[in-house]
Amino acid sequence: MATTSQQTTTPQAAQETKAKAPKERRTFGAGFVDAAGNRLEVYMQKRADGSFRTYVRHVAITGKGKSAKRSITRGASETHADEKSARAAWERAQSAAEKTGWSRKERRAGFAAKPDEFDLASLPKPAKK
Repeated sequence: MATTSQQTTTPQAAQETKAKAPKERRTFGAGFVDAAGNRLEVYMQKRADGSFRTYVRHVAITGKGKSAKRSITRGASETHADEKSARAAWERAQSAAEKTGWSRKERRAGFAAKPDEFDLASLPKPAKK
């Protein structure tokens, strides 16, 4: 009589095998805007061969509303052998953008909370029956 050993997996063990390590971040970007709404985006990207690439994208917006047209151009591309030189070039491009008059793009996370309508000294009264 031959016996076979069957492996039983618990739900917890199944979840542990499914959980993967988070992916390494490969692209870093910084955004800038001008008064007209045009954008300048500065990127640093890790390539598959281990080298790095830095480049700048300019997004020009013409028109307003639904009829607005965007034209995207790329420039200032450079290839770097290591992360240190790529990060230096990326930071250099950001400072050049600020010096030419671009302002950093503000982050909008979540929603803007409304200001308080009352404080502890003036709590609302309960409704009468």
